[in-house]
Amino acid sequence: MNKQRLKTILVGLILLAPCSLRAQNQFGVVGAGNATCQYWAQADANQKIEVFSWMKGFASSESLSRAHSNEDELRLEMLSNNYLNYEIETACADPANSSEKMSSILLEILATFPLRAEQ
Repeated sequence: MNKQRLKTILVGLILLAPCSLRAQNQFGVVGAGNATCQYWAQADANQKIEVFSWMKGFASSESLSRAHSNEDELRLEMLSNNYLNYEIETACADPANSSEKMSSILLEILATFPLRAEQ
C-alpha cells in the first residue's frame, strides 16, 4: 500500500473515532435500545424520535425473522410513535425503573404485540 493511501486511511480513522466514541458512550453497543428511562426523562423531541426509530427498526427485524421462520408477522402498522410513547411513559413512570432500558421495554411490548396471521 502506498504512503498516501495509508495516510488517507489513518486520517479518516482519526476523524471517525470521536463519532464512534460519542455514540458508544451515549447508547452502547445496541444503539438507542441501551438508553434508559433516566435518559428518556431528559431527552428532547429529536432524541425521542431516535428511540422510536430504533424500536421500529428492531421490531421490523423481528417481524422479518418471524416471516422467514414461517411464523405470523407483527402488525407493525400499529407501532406508532404515540403508542410507543405511551408504553415508554408507562414503563418509566415508576422512579424505581430509572435504569430500565428501551430494549427491555420493547421486548415486553413485542411479547404481547398483535400478529398478522398468514394469508
